[in-house]
Amino acid sequence: MVAGAIETAATCSEARPRRRVCGWSPPVKSATRGLRALTVPVLAFGVWRFAHLVVVAMVDAIAEHPRRHRPWRSGQDVDMADPAARLVTVVLEVGDLDRSATLYRDGFGLDLHSSDHEGGDHGADDRWISGRHAAISWTEGAFMHFALYETKGERTSGAHVSFRVDDLARRHEAAVAAGAQVLHEPRAEPWGRSARYRDHDGNVVELTEPD
Repeated sequence: MVAGAIETAATCSEARPRRRVCGWSPPVKSATRGLRALTVPVLAFGVWRFAHLVVVAMVDAIAEHPRRHRPWRSGQDVDMADPAARLVTVVLEVGDLDRSATLYRDGFGLDLHSSDHEGGDHGADDRWISGRHAAISWTEGAFMHFALYETKGERTSGAHVSFRVDDLARRHEAAVAAGAQVLHEPRAEPWGRSARYRDHDGNVVELTEPD
Protein backbone atom coordinates (compact mmCIF):
# COMPACT_ATOMS: atom_id res chain seq x y z
CA MET A 1 0.00 0.00 0.00
CA VAL A 2 2.85 2.37 0.84
CA ALA A 3 4.60 1.36 -2.36
CA GLY A 4 1.44 2.22 -4.34
CA ALA A 5 1.26 5.69 -2.77
CA ILE A 6 4.91 6.31 -3.52
CA GLU A 7 4.37 5.22 -7.12
CA THR A 8 1.37 7.54 -7.52
CA ALA A 9 3.28 10.49 -6.09
CA ALA A 10 6.13 9.83 -8.46
CA THR A 11 3.75 9.74 -11.38
CA CYS A 12 2.18 13.06 -10.38
CA SER A 13 5.60 14.61 -9.86
CA GLU A 14 6.76 13.53 -13.29
CA ALA A 15 3.59 14.90 -14.82
CA ARG A 16 3.99 18.47 -13.50
CA PRO A 17 6.25 19.65 -16.33
CA ARG A 18 3.42 18.69 -18.70
CA ARG A 19 0.87 20.59 -16.48
CA ARG A 20 -0.87 17.41 -15.44
CA VAL A 21 -1.66 16.84 -11.79
CA CYS A 22 -2.56 13.30 -10.77
CA GLY A 23 -4.18 12.58 -14.12
CA TRP A 24 -6.27 15.93 -14.26
CA SER A 25 -5.55 18.65 -16.95
CA PRO A 26 -6.83 22.25 -16.32
CA PRO A 27 -8.49 23.90 -19.38
CA VAL A 28 -5.81 26.62 -19.81
CA LYS A 29 -5.78 26.49 -23.59
CA SER A 30 -9.56 26.54 -23.78
CA ALA A 31 -9.76 29.59 -21.52
CA THR A 32 -7.14 31.42 -23.61
CA ARG A 33 -9.02 30.74 -26.81
CA GLY A 34 -12.22 32.00 -25.18
CA LEU A 35 -10.58 35.25 -24.10
CA ARG A 36 -9.20 35.81 -27.59
CA ALA A 37 -12.63 35.19 -29.09
CA LEU A 38 -14.18 37.80 -26.80
CA THR A 39 -11.48 40.42 -27.39
CA VAL A 40 -12.33 41.08 -31.07
CA PRO A 41 -16.05 41.88 -30.66
CA VAL A 42 -15.39 43.92 -27.51
CA LEU A 43 -12.81 46.07 -29.28
CA ALA A 44 -15.06 46.43 -32.31
CA PHE A 45 -17.95 47.60 -30.13
CA GLY A 46 -15.68 50.08 -28.37
CA VAL A 47 -14.51 51.60 -31.65
CA TRP A 48 -18.10 51.85 -32.94
CA ARG A 49 -19.29 53.45 -29.72
CA PHE A 50 -16.49 56.03 -29.80
CA ALA A 51 -17.22 56.94 -33.43
CA HIS A 52 -20.92 57.24 -32.65
CA LEU A 53 -20.27 59.65 -29.78
CA VAL A 54 -18.01 61.79 -31.98
CA VAL A 55 -20.64 62.04 -34.72
CA VAL A 56 -23.37 62.93 -32.22
CA ALA A 57 -21.19 65.66 -30.72
CA MET A 58 -20.50 67.15 -34.18
CA VAL A 59 -24.19 67.15 -35.11
CA ASP A 60 -25.09 68.86 -31.84
CA ALA A 61 -22.43 71.52 -32.40
CA ILE A 62 -23.71 72.26 -35.92
CA ALA A 63 -27.30 72.43 -34.68
CA GLU A 64 -26.33 74.99 -32.03
CA HIS A 65 -24.72 77.24 -34.67
CA PRO A 66 -26.74 76.82 -37.92
CA ARG A 67 -25.63 80.17 -39.38
CA ARG A 68 -21.95 79.59 -38.95
CA HIS A 69 -20.96 78.44 -42.42
CA ARG A 70 -17.30 79.16 -42.83
CA PRO A 71 -15.77 78.45 -46.24
CA TRP A 72 -12.26 77.09 -46.24
CA ARG A 73 -10.14 79.61 -48.07
CA SER A 74 -6.39 80.00 -48.40
CA GLY A 75 -5.85 77.66 -45.48
CA GLN A 76 -7.80 79.89 -43.11
CA ASP A 77 -11.26 79.57 -41.59
CA VAL A 78 -12.84 82.89 -42.67
CA ASP A 79 -16.48 83.95 -42.34
CA MET A 80 -17.19 85.96 -45.53
CA ALA A 81 -20.94 86.56 -45.02
CA ASP A 82 -22.37 89.81 -43.69
CA PRO A 83 -25.92 89.41 -42.30
CA ALA A 84 -26.67 93.09 -43.07
CA ALA A 85 -25.64 92.89 -46.74
CA ARG A 86 -28.46 93.11 -49.30
CA LEU A 87 -29.23 94.78 -52.63
CA VAL A 88 -30.37 98.43 -52.31
CA THR A 89 -29.60 100.07 -55.69
CA VAL A 90 -29.57 99.12 -59.36
CA VAL A 91 -28.19 101.64 -61.88
CA LEU A 92 -28.17 101.17 -65.66
CA GLU A 93 -26.19 103.54 -67.88
CA VAL A 94 -28.10 104.03 -71.13
CA GLY A 95 -27.19 105.55 -74.46
CA ASP A 96 -30.37 107.62 -74.89
CA LEU A 97 -31.88 108.57 -71.55
CA ASP A 98 -35.11 110.05 -72.90
CA ARG A 99 -35.84 107.04 -75.09
CA SER A 100 -34.99 104.54 -72.34
CA ALA A 101 -36.98 106.42 -69.71
CA THR A 102 -40.03 106.34 -71.99
CA LEU A 103 -39.68 102.58 -72.45
CA TYR A 104 -39.30 101.88 -68.74
CA ARG A 105 -42.06 104.30 -67.79
CA ASP A 106 -44.68 103.63 -70.46
CA GLY A 107 -43.72 100.08 -71.35
CA PHE A 108 -42.63 98.49 -68.09
CA GLY A 109 -44.74 100.66 -65.79
CA LEU A 110 -42.10 102.29 -63.60
CA ASP A 111 -42.96 105.70 -62.16
CA LEU A 112 -39.61 107.25 -63.07
CA HIS A 113 -38.79 110.83 -62.13
CA SER A 114 -36.23 112.74 -64.17
CA SER A 115 -33.51 114.79 -62.52
CA ASP A 116 -30.18 116.42 -63.24
CA HIS A 117 -27.80 117.23 -60.42
CA GLU A 118 -24.17 117.31 -59.49
CA GLY A 119 -22.56 114.59 -57.46
CA GLY A 120 -22.41 116.57 -54.22
CA ASP A 121 -18.85 117.07 -53.04
CA HIS A 122 -17.61 114.87 -55.89
CA GLY A 123 -18.44 117.40 -58.61
CA ALA A 124 -20.56 117.47 -61.73
CA ASP A 125 -18.36 114.98 -63.56
CA ASP A 126 -18.76 112.18 -61.02
CA ARG A 127 -19.83 109.15 -62.99
CA TRP A 128 -21.83 107.44 -60.28
CA ILE A 129 -24.21 110.03 -58.80
CA SER A 130 -24.14 113.08 -61.07
CA GLY A 131 -25.75 114.01 -64.39
CA ARG A 132 -29.10 113.43 -66.04
CA HIS A 133 -31.03 110.43 -64.85
CA ALA A 134 -34.50 109.01 -64.26
CA ALA A 135 -35.09 107.11 -61.04
CA ILE A 136 -37.59 105.60 -58.64
CA SER A 137 -37.24 104.55 -55.00
CA TRP A 138 -39.38 102.06 -53.12
CA THR A 139 -39.62 102.93 -49.43
CA GLU A 140 -42.39 100.60 -48.26
CA GLY A 141 -40.68 97.68 -46.60
CA ALA A 142 -37.02 97.31 -47.53
CA PHE A 143 -35.61 100.35 -49.37
CA MET A 144 -34.78 99.83 -53.05
CA HIS A 145 -33.57 102.37 -55.64
CA PHE A 146 -33.54 101.96 -59.43
CA ALA A 147 -32.09 104.52 -61.84
CA LEU A 148 -31.30 105.05 -65.50
CA TYR A 149 -28.29 107.33 -65.98
CA GLU A 150 -27.20 108.96 -69.19
CA THR A 151 -23.96 107.23 -70.06
CA LYS A 152 -20.67 108.98 -69.56
CA GLY A 153 -18.76 106.62 -71.79
CA GLU A 154 -19.92 103.02 -71.40
CA ARG A 155 -23.46 101.73 -71.60
CA THR A 156 -24.76 98.97 -69.36
CA SER A 157 -25.59 95.94 -71.52
CA GLY A 158 -26.39 92.34 -70.76
CA ALA A 159 -27.85 92.98 -67.30
CA HIS A 160 -31.03 91.18 -66.21
CA VAL A 161 -33.56 92.97 -64.01
CA SER A 162 -37.04 91.92 -62.95
CA PHE A 163 -40.11 93.91 -61.88
CA ARG A 164 -43.39 92.80 -60.33
CA VAL A 165 -46.61 93.92 -62.04
CA ASP A 166 -50.29 93.53 -61.19
CA ASP A 167 -51.60 92.76 -64.69
CA LEU A 168 -49.06 91.10 -66.95
CA ALA A 169 -51.35 90.85 -69.98
CA ARG A 170 -51.99 94.61 -70.00
CA ARG A 171 -48.36 95.43 -69.25
CA HIS A 172 -47.19 93.12 -72.04
CA GLU A 173 -49.25 95.06 -74.58
CA ALA A 174 -47.83 98.33 -73.26
CA ALA A 175 -44.24 97.04 -73.46
CA VAL A 176 -44.68 95.96 -77.07
CA ALA A 177 -46.27 99.30 -77.97
CA ALA A 178 -43.38 101.17 -76.33
CA GLY A 179 -40.81 99.36 -78.47
CA ALA A 180 -39.55 96.55 -76.22
CA GLN A 181 -38.16 93.51 -78.02
CA VAL A 182 -40.09 90.45 -76.86
CA LEU A 183 -37.84 87.56 -75.84
CA HIS A 184 -40.73 85.34 -74.83
CA GLU A 185 -44.46 85.81 -74.35
CA PRO A 186 -46.08 85.62 -70.90
CA ARG A 187 -45.80 82.10 -69.55
CA ALA A 188 -46.17 80.19 -66.30
CA GLU A 189 -43.13 80.09 -64.03
CA PRO A 190 -42.71 78.61 -60.52
CA TRP A 191 -43.02 82.14 -59.07
CA GLY A 192 -45.97 83.29 -61.23
CA ARG A 193 -46.49 84.39 -64.85
CA SER A 194 -43.52 86.12 -66.50
CA ALA A 195 -42.47 87.65 -69.80
CA ARG A 196 -39.01 88.83 -70.82
CA TYR A 197 -37.93 91.68 -73.06
CA ARG A 198 -34.77 93.37 -74.30
CA ASP A 199 -34.41 97.11 -73.81
CA HIS A 200 -32.72 99.58 -76.18
CA ASP A 201 -29.27 98.90 -74.70
CA GLY A 202 -29.37 95.10 -74.71
CA ASN A 203 -30.48 94.52 -71.11
CA VAL A 204 -33.06 91.86 -70.27
CA VAL A 205 -36.16 93.04 -68.42
CA GLU A 206 -38.51 90.52 -66.83
CA LEU A 207 -42.07 91.39 -65.81
CA THR A 208 -43.72 89.04 -63.34
CA GLU A 209 -47.27 88.78 -62.08
CA PRO A 210 -47.14 86.68 -58.88
CA ASP A 211 -49.66 83.88 -58.37
